[in-house]
Amino acid sequence: MKLPELDSKNEPNFKVGDCVWTIQGKRVNAAKIVSIIFELCGAGADKPPVLIYTNYRLDTYNFDNDKFDTLFPPYRVYATKAEVEKLAKWHAVNNISEKEWKKALGNRDDESSLDTCEFQRCCANIADIRSLLYKCQKNGGLIERDVQNIRDGLKGHGHQMSKRKETPIFNKIAEKLGLF
Repeated sequence: MKLPELDSKNEPNFKVGDCVWTIQGKRVNAAKIVSIIFELCGAGADKPPVLIYTNYRLDTYNFDNDKFDTLFPPYRVYATKAEVEKLAKWHAVNNISEKEWKKALGNRDDESSLDTCEFQRCCANIADIRSLLYKCQKNGGLIERDVQNIRDGLKGHGHQMSKRKETPIFNKIAEKLGLF
């Protein structure tokens, strides 16, 4: 049996032993790549299977997803400290009451509230953004990387990056995050 080829469109950016940078909460952290995790994909009648890399295993823990493991997806591993410091910049969001957060985002425990809040549900993009905003509420702010993900999600969803009079509380949150 022939071993599968490495997908040339999906080659790892780093090698085992490389020193890389990550964000842990609000902290910038140096780490070493211990291994690279590959997955076997695309076996079909006319295509041989290929290996694609899915994660890096580092010599530090990943607390980002509350999993406490050592796996980091490629988009959470950075080459330079300067790059990661920029993405770790903290955007504090304070002076917004629990009642205002619920009016802006809805209540996770009450599905119907998601249809009447300022940030109404409609698709997976909005659900992902809402999750980041719940994280913002819980932590009192977000790092720049998460703010960029919200910005990209809103643009990809067709939202204009400007204040809307029908969403005054969301506007206040977005302003504190530097979205406009």
